[in-house]
Amino acid sequence: MSLQVTNSSCDVLTPLVNISQDCYGEFSSRNENRTAFGDIIAGTTNQRPYTYKTAKDLGCTLGCSSSGEIGVSYPAGGFVFALPTTDDLTTVDVAASAIAKVSK
Repeated sequence: MSLQVTNSSCDVLTPLVNISQDCYGEFSSRNENRTAFGDIIAGTTNQRPYTYKTAKDLGCTLGCSSSGEIGVSYPAGGFVFALPTTDDLTTVDVAASAIAKVSK
């Protein structure tokens, strides 16, 4: 799983505005980005391979968060990658799809 922070969650310093408009602040529940991402999965209307799942979605109900090295606490939710099932593709297609997504 991974966590993402929303863009514009901090201010770009004035001398750097002409170089970049992007600014990703420190992680917090307020600026956590939970938007699904990745190329739309073939055969679907807009399903993306990386989707956000809460701790409850993942089957965890108590004591699921993690602590970082400097005392920051992270929620147990995060992004998961959904591999296609063999009902959707052949085994070779499943492996090729997973390799292509990872190597991007």
